Amino acid sequence: MEADQKHDVILNEHEAALNWGVTPELLFNYTRARFAQDYGFGSLQTLDRDGRTCFSRNELDRFSLVLSGPWSATVGDRPAIPTAVIEHLMAEARNECARCHTGTAVENAHIIAWAISRSHHHDNLVRVCSNCHKEHDLHRSLSPEQLRALKDRLVARTRQSIMLRVRAPLDQLRPPQALAPFFGRIVELERLETALSTGGSILVCGAGGIGKSELVAQGLARMNDGRPVLWLDVERFSSVGEIICALRTAVGPEGVACSQAGLPAHLELLHARVVLDGVERSSLDDIDGLEDAVRDLFAATRHTQLVTTSQLSLYVVPAEVSIALWGLNSSDSRDLLGQATARAADDRAEDLEALVGFCDGHALTLRIAGALMDAYGGSAGALAAIRRHGAACVRIPGRRHQNRRTSLEECLDVAYAALGDDARTLLWALSNAPGGVYTFYLDEGWLNDAGDADAVATLRRWHLTRERSIGDGVARLDVLAPVRHFAIARAQSESLSDYLVIVGRVVQNFESWVAVMELQYDTPEATPYVLDRYADEVVNLLHVLHLASGRPDDKELVRSATGIVRALMRYFFVRRLHEQGAYVMREAARLAIGAGLVEAASDLAMQTIVLAQRTNDRVIAREGLDIADQVECATTDERLLGDVALCRSMVSLSEGAALEAEASARIAFQHYRHCLQKQIEASESTSPGSAERLEERHNAVASALSQMGFALLALGRLDEAAIQYRHALQHQRGASIAVNEGQTKHQLANCES
Repeated sequence: MEADQKHDVILNEHEAALNWGVTPELLFNYTRARFAQDYGFGSLQTLDRDGRTCFSRNELDRFSLVLSGPWSATVGDRPAIPTAVIEHLMAEARNECARCHTGTAVENAHIIAWAISRSHHHDNLVRVCSNCHKEHDLHRSLSPEQLRALKDRLVARTRQSIMLRVRAPLDQLRPPQALAPFFGRIVELERLETALSTGGSILVCGAGGIGKSELVAQGLARMNDGRPVLWLDVERFSSVGEIICALRTAVGPEGVACSQAGLPAHLELLHARVVLDGVERSSLDDIDGLEDAVRDLFAATRHTQLVTTSQLSLYVVPAEVSIALWGLNSSDSRDLLGQATARAADDRAEDLEALVGFCDGHALTLRIAGALMDAYGGSAGALAAIRRHGAACVRIPGRRHQNRRTSLEECLDVAYAALGDDARTLLWALSNAPGGVYTFYLDEGWLNDAGDADAVATLRRWHLTRERSIGDGVARLDVLAPVRHFAIARAQSESLSDYLVIVGRVVQNFESWVAVMELQYDTPEATPYVLDRYADEVVNLLHVLHLASGRPDDKELVRSATGIVRALMRYFFVRRLHEQGAYVMREAARLAIGAGLVEAASDLAMQTIVLAQRTNDRVIAREGLDIADQVECATTDERLLGDVALCRSMVSLSEGAALEAEASARIAFQHYRHCLQKQIEASESTSPGSAERLEERHNAVASALSQMGFALLALGRLDEAAIQYRHALQHQRGASIAVNEGQTKHQLANCES
C-alpha cells in the first residue's frame, strides 16, 4: 500500500477487498466492461503498479457511492441483481440463512428496502431464508437494524477469511491462549467486553502478577467479531523502533514491512486490535517514547483499538476506558487457592483465612501459596515458612506490613529457598530462555546430562514454570516474567559465579542447536523445516544477543551471540522480516567490531546492508557500510576485503551510483576468485572443513557476480548482465541455492526478455 501526493491510498487486491469486506473476485467483476454496459454505471477503475492490478481508495469510495443508487429511474423499473453480486452473497453467507442458518429456500433480502434505496449494492443485501424474509418484508418483526447487524457479522467473517489467506505474519503477534477455569473478575470482565465491543482505547492497570494479561486474554477470547489481534509483549523488545517495526511487518502486504507513515492506514484496513502488554516490564530505554508513539498511533487511527496493560500509571497513553485490577475477593481467592492445592479443602479455616489474607487477592501469589501449602503441610506451615524466610519486605526497606505489591516477592523468596541445587540452576537456565524450552529437550537432559525431570517436577510443584501446549502432544516450558526477573536478580546478587556458568551452558546449548540446523539441514528441501524451527527459537536466540550487549567485554559471549545472529540471516531473509533483521544484524555487527571479531563484523555488516536494501532504509545501509569500513582498517585478509568491496557496491547501487557499484563489484569478484583458487588448491588435501570452506568461497564468488549483474542491469547493459547471472548460478552452493537461485534466475529472465 502506498500514498500519492493527494493523500490517496493505493491498495493491492487483498487490501482493497479488506477495505470493502468483500472477496477479491467481486472486486474484479466490478472492473469488467460488461458490468458497465449492463448497468450504465461505468466500471470500477484500476491502476497498474509494477505489473500488478491495484485500486485507489478514493476510487473505491466513489464507486461505492455510485452503487448506493439509484439503480433505476423509478421504483418499478427494477433491474436484476448482478450475477456476480448474488454469487458473492452466497459465498459470504455460506449459502445459508444469516439469521437461522437454514440451508433451504434462501433468498436475497434488501436491508434498506428497494422502494427506498433503489440499490443492489452488495452491502445492502443479505441472504436469509423465505420465512425470515417474510418477517422483514411483511410482518416488520425483523428490522433493518437487525439485518444490518447480521450483515456486519458476515462482513467481519469475510475479512477474517481474507486475512487467513494473506496475513500469515499476524501469527507472530497472536494473543496468548486464555486459561480455564478463570476465577472472579466478573465485573471487570464485563466492562472489558463492553469496551472491546464499542471499540474505544483501553488501559488495564494493576500490580505485577495481579492478572492484567489474563483478563485481556479472557476478554479477547469472548469476542466473535473477526477482528485480528496484534499482541505485543513489550518485554521482548529493546526499543520503541523494534515495536513499531514488528507492527509494520505484521500488517504489511505479504509479510513485507509497510512504511512507518503507512502503518495507521494498514491498521485501519484490518480493523485491528493492538495490545501492548506489560509496559512496566519492558527493558526500553525510553518509556516516554513508547507512550508518545502509542498516543500518535491513536491520533492517526479511528477504527484501530488500542489495549494497554501496565503496572505503572501511564499519563500520556490515551484511554477511553480505564480498568483498575485490585485483589480478588475472599471467595474467589479461596477458589483459586483450591485449584492450586488439594490441601485447601481439609485445612483449618483459621489458618486458611490467614494465608488468603496474606496473599491479598494477588493471583500469582495465591498460586505460589498453594505450592507452599503442599510443601509445608498446609496453610499454617506455609505461613510459618514465610515468616522464617522473610517477614520483612526485602525490596522496599522499612515496610512492616505485607500487601499485594510485596507478598509475591515474599512467596518467591520462600519458594526459592526451598529449591534444591538442580531445580535452582534449572530455574536460572529457563529464566534465560524467554521463549521457553521444549519439554522433550528437558526429558533428554537439556541442562544436566542425567536429565532434568526431577528439577522440572520441582519447579512445576512450586508453580514457578508454565507449560504451553503446542499441539500433537508437544509443549514448551517457560517461566513467568515476574519469576524470571526475581530469579535472575537473586542469582546475580547471591551466586554470580555459579549463575554465569549456567548462563554459559544455556548459550552453548543454543549455539549447538544452531550448528545442527546449519550443518545438517543445509539443502534447499530442508529450508521450510529450518525456518519453522528458527521461528520457534528466535526469541531465545535473540536473548543471547541481549546478554552479549550487556557484557560487551566478554569476547567469548560476543563470539557466540554473533555466530548465532549470522545464522539467522536465512530466517529473516526468506520470511521477509527484512527490517527487523537489519536492526538485529546491525547491533550484532557493532558488538563484533567492538570485540575485535573482524570476520564476524564483516559478515554481519554485509547482512545488515542486504536486509536494509530490502526496505529501502539507506540510513541502516550506511551504518552497515561504516562498520565495513572499520573492517577494512583492521584486516589484510583478502576474503574480508572482498566483503568490504561488495558492501560498497550494494550501497552505491541503492544510491543510484551504478558505475561505482559495478567497479566495486569487480573488485570484490577479483578478491573472491583469488580466494577460491587458493581454496581449490587446498581442498586437494583432506584437511577438516575444506569442503565447507570451498562451498563458502563459491557462494562468495556467486554473490559478487550477481551484484555485478545488478549494476550492469541498472546501466542497461543487458547482455553483459545476463553473462554475470549465468556465471553466478554455476557457483551457488548448499543452502544458498534455496535463498538466491530463484532471484538470480528471475533477474536473468529480465535480461533475456
